[in-house]
Amino acid sequence: VLYDEEGKVYGVESEGETARCKKVVCDPSYLPHK
Repeated sequence: VLYDEEGKVYGVESEGETARCKKVVCDPSYLPHK
């Protein structure tokens, strides 16, 4: 999960590719630091 300088999500990176988005819905275990 990628965050901008304000801490807001702007995309997801996987296998070297980036998908940009406005919202990410996932299991909280993927975001242990948030």
